[in-house]
Amino acid sequence: MPSLSDYWNKAERYQNKVAPKTMSRNKFELILRFWHFENNDSADKTDRLEIIAVDESMIPYSGRLKFRQYIPNKTHKYGVKFFKVCGSNGYTYKIIIYEGEQSIKGESLTETIVSDLCENYLNEGRTIVTDNFYTSVPPLAEKMLSTNTHLVGTLRKNRRFLPDCYRKKN
Repeated sequence: MPSLSDYWNKAERYQNKVAPKTMSRNKFELILRFWHFENNDSADKTDRLEIIAVDESMIPYSGRLKFRQYIPNKTHKYGVKFFKVCGSNGYTYKIIIYEGEQSIKGESLTETIVSDLCENYLNEGRTIVTDNFYTSVPPLAEKMLSTNTHLVGTLRKNRRFLPDCYRKKN
């Protein structure tokens, strides 16, 4: 469903028979608000930004703009594309607006973007999570490891520099 409250919506297109019979929406939201899976006594309270994520977003825009992007598989096909780094708490910490060719000579665009977005968070033992657009083993993963930063992400089989033994795996 588009939102949690839609499970209790009485409109015909949302008809969910399980959730309303199990408990009320207010009770579910109250439980959800206080439900967490961490031992508060042993939790590390010093570092609230240990895992960060790098991703891209699109702001819909249909006017004339030199760096307006067309991405056919996005919900809003035309707009301004920007790259962002976010924390596990949902906050966005840094944004780079994509203006066209922005990579540094000798680096891929994704390597440049991840390095620029995460420059303040390197060398601190953090973990960066990326999707298959950014993830690459030799250039990006090795660069992150050299800065005491871990990289977790899905990997495309056709990614440049990927060893052949990984291309055959599922």
